Amino acid sequence: MSRRTLTRLIATAAALFAGASFAPAPPAGATTAAASSGVVQAASLGTVGIRARANGRYAVAENGGTQSMLTNRQTIGAWEKFTVIGNADGTVSLAAGVNGRYVAAENAGRAPLIANRPAVGAWEKFTMLDNGDGSVSFKAQVNGMFVVAENAGNGVLVANRTAVGPWEKFEIVPADEPNGSMTNAEFIAAAAIGAQDSQREFGVPASVTIAQAILESGWGRSALSHFDKNYFGMKCFNQGKFANGCRTHNTDECTPLGQCFATSASFRTYATVTNSFRDHGYLLATAPRYAPAFQYVKQPDLFVAEMHKAGYATDPLYTQKLTALMAKYNLYRFDLK
Repeated sequence: MSRRTLTRLIATAAALFAGASFAPAPPAGATTAAASSGVVQAASLGTVGIRARANGRYAVAENGGTQSMLTNRQTIGAWEKFTVIGNADGTVSLAAGVNGRYVAAENAGRAPLIANRPAVGAWEKFTMLDNGDGSVSFKAQVNGMFVVAENAGNGVLVANRTAVGPWEKFEIVPADEPNGSMTNAEFIAAAAIGAQDSQREFGVPASVTIAQAILESGWGRSALSHFDKNYFGMKCFNQGKFANGCRTHNTDECTPLGQCFATSASFRTYATVTNSFRDHGYLLATAPRYAPAFQYVKQPDLFVAEMHKAGYATDPLYTQKLTALMAKYNLYRFDLK
């Protein structure tokens, strides 16, 4: 995760998971980061996964929270979901989604972390530090030591390190990236994070990005999005900056006269949905043919029309389909002013 994404997640996740729409400035009571100290003071980060930099695997409340925590999971499931909750003293506590119990630096940090506490005490409090590289570290209040993914993530999580190195760095990842198992409202809320990040970085209106993610991925249910995390139908003429490979999928194309036919094509594959969102924004912002669309960043419907005219899709009804989605679900509310 980039520092930009981390900061955005910290600033807006509480509003998102409460079902609110985003605004350019953090809402009252939202999470903030103290730049001078690097301490992240959290109101709540909603439901997240905690990924170890040491091995790229997610922390897990092993066996439903009854065993020591590890970082050995490739994806986020019920046991890998945590809520980061801010305490009044500036520390945070981690509540495991699987059992609602808090993560403890067991035996005052001398034993591995375990998610089995019904309430927050000294052993369940951590200072979350922004490392400035898109990662955070957790310092246990009870002993002032940092949590480590022991043995490069092959061992348990334990709070016994005096300094931050690669094994003590973690990434905060939204647990609920858009996917095909979500309701429409959940999908839109999850897609809004990546869409607003794309607007900040590349200038693409968030409403356009969300609508394209819905249409191109079929609400996350297409094979392309499910297996390859490609939410925008990005073809693989080359691998590009954010993709990790290519794969052939069946698709439909249309001639300039509107005659559509079934065919197959090579599409980009991604390690994360976030990379798919960034690749989409990067393409639109850097490909010269899409430059006219950026005259209309404050007029999303016209942006869509210019993007379509430049050849993003061959479907003759592409503009109408996108703008209909934007209107039906009021996706304009996610556009940053």
